[in-house]
Amino acid sequence: MRTPFITLILLATLVVCQAQQVTTYYPPEYKNKKETYNIVDGDSTKIEGTYTKFFESGSVSLTGEFKGGKPSGVFKEYYENGKPLSETTYKDGLKTGKFQILSRNGFPIQKGQYLAGELDDKIESYYEDGTLKTITTFDNGTPNGLAKEFYPSGKLKQEFTYVNGKQQGAAKHYYENGQVSSVYTFQDGRIDGPYKTFFSNGKKEWRYTYVSGFKNGSYEHYNSLGQLIDEGTYVDGIHDSTRNTYYDNGVLKEAFTYQKGAKIGENMVYYPSGKLMWLENYTRVTKDAIITEYYESGQKKTEQFFVNGYKVKHWKTYHENGQLKTDTPYDENTINGNIKVFNDQGILERTIPYQYGRNTGTEVGYFPSGKKRTETKYLNGQKSGRYYEYDQAGKVKVMGNHLYNVRQGTWKYYDAEEKVIKVETYSRGNLVSSSEN
Repeated sequence: MRTPFITLILLATLVVCQAQQVTTYYPPEYKNKKETYNIVDGDSTKIEGTYTKFFESGSVSLTGEFKGGKPSGVFKEYYENGKPLSETTYKDGLKTGKFQILSRNGFPIQKGQYLAGELDDKIESYYEDGTLKTITTFDNGTPNGLAKEFYPSGKLKQEFTYVNGKQQGAAKHYYENGQVSSVYTFQDGRIDGPYKTFFSNGKKEWRYTYVSGFKNGSYEHYNSLGQLIDEGTYVDGIHDSTRNTYYDNGVLKEAFTYQKGAKIGENMVYYPSGKLMWLENYTRVTKDAIITEYYESGQKKTEQFFVNGYKVKHWKTYHENGQLKTDTPYDENTINGNIKVFNDQGILERTIPYQYGRNTGTEVGYFPSGKKRTETKYLNGQKSGRYYEYDQAGKVKVMGNHLYNVRQGTWKYYDAEEKVIKVETYSRGNLVSSSEN
């Protein structure tokens, strides 16, 4: 009489434990299948059996097995064209054993192995053609040991060592010809100590020293012929004290003085001939300065003035014969007033109006005699308003208007007796009509 009761219990257990198939779909139409898998007891975390994921096109993206809600065994990923992408083995939900990732062409991109879910031992990466690119040794998911990088040709590119995830000890870079490119040392993941670089011909290039990850102390820079072209001093990665640079033939090019990265005092730039090209005279660190540029003949070329880091006073440029070329008034970094332009005989050619940095007002052009040649109205950098052109006698030759930098409205042309000889009409820069008397 007990048999029916036991049978009922077993049937009830089977019903409770019955697997439920789940299918998800891509939004927004929810027509294309995304995943299929089974869950137990209606619990979405208890995936059991085969799991398959699809691309929206319908081809398989990923397939594998779950046991007790955890990935188990080999999981395979695919490209949309069906070619394999990766293969990873799981045990008790953790990645374990060998894995590999492949390119669309079937060449390895990366391969190695996992131990209890962490990268372990040698992990290799590859170029697109399958040529070995890097080898890094891992221990319990942390880089530990020698690391190497290779050129596509297979030649060694660089090598250094990890200790508990940080670069430590000697490091070297190489040119593809095998010549050492640079030599330096890591301390707890930061470059520390002497740093040397070389040209591919073996000659020295840079020499400087790192302290706690920053350049400190004196440095030297050489060209490929072995000539010194730059020397100076760093303090915590910024220039300090004197810095000299040289042309490739050894002639002094620049002589600068720094205080915590900012220029102070006199700073000079020279022509290859040794003549002074540029003189910066800072009376307050990078804030107040007079900067003078010279032609190679020694004649002054430009004058610039700074106060509190702002452009101030009248900046001037000169023709090589010493005559003033331009005179530009600055007020706290903006042009304010008329820019004056002179020819190489010192005769005023043009005045350009500015109001607090904007080209606004009447620009006047002059004949060598000093008489007006043109008058052009500007507003915020664009020609806007009345335009006049005069002859040497001061009589109007042309009168018209500009709007947004183009001709607009009626333009009249006059003869020497100031009679109208031609009339043109413009609309937004386009000639609409023209008549001549």
